[in-house]
Amino acid sequence: MNTKAFAECMKRNMDKQGITVEVLSKITGITDLKLEECLSGDYKPKAKELFAIAEAIKVPPLVLKSGGGMTHSLVIDEDGKKIGELHEY
Repeated sequence: MNTKAFAECMKRNMDKQGITVEVLSKITGITDLKLEECLSGDYKPKAKELFAIAEAIKVPPLVLKSGGGMTHSLVIDEDGKKIGELHEY
């Protein structure tokens, strides 16, 4: 895991969700200090922490771990029409 890319993705998506370190700490149960170390790229979160952070900031865990990017999802509407959606994290 590139901890710097992870940190940038985490910061970007915390901002999108309007979540501060203090709020993220309350949601995830991860200490403020450990979250600050994640945001500085000095700490590589354990799997349980990664999943908790990803859920809180609404980013797929694998996308967060890889440092963000674009994902594509295909949805079929009620009329059977395929709808593609791009998401940037």
